[in-house]
Amino acid sequence: MNLLKHEAQLKQLAHEWQAQNTLNGGLVAPRVHVEKTPQQIRIHIKVASLPASAYNIVKYHNRMEVFTVVPGTMPPEDQAFTSTSSQVTPAFFKTIPLGAEVNTQAIEAVYRNKELLITLPLKDQSELDGPEIVPIQVTE
Repeated sequence: MNLLKHEAQLKQLAHEWQAQNTLNGGLVAPRVHVEKTPQQIRIHIKVASLPASAYNIVKYHNRMEVFTVVPGTMPPEDQAFTSTSSQVTPAFFKTIPLGAEVNTQAIEAVYRNKELLITLPLKDQSELDGPEIVPIQVTE
């Protein structure tokens, strides 16, 4: 088999291998540390080899997803060989549940010294909804 006849496939495989090599050999293990005080929860996330632009945070009603992506490094001359112009490799993914005590409107995220700090402020006890009785309807 003449591999040179399959140049497009070989270049695509080479870029995929490069992305996997970066993921497997170029990243250090992420460090996650959680601190809880009566006023807030602080989540420290550090993946030393990734810049701030790699981090993403998506907030839903009762959870928050924190993830990083490593963009591909495919040279422009090789982009013609593939249907996508860039590759993205996930490096870190964490789902964080947001309980009723978290003030979801005041969540803050700051990247400093190669560390992402997410602050989840907690509601005051007076702001928390107490138990509520649900009336039962009787039908015949």
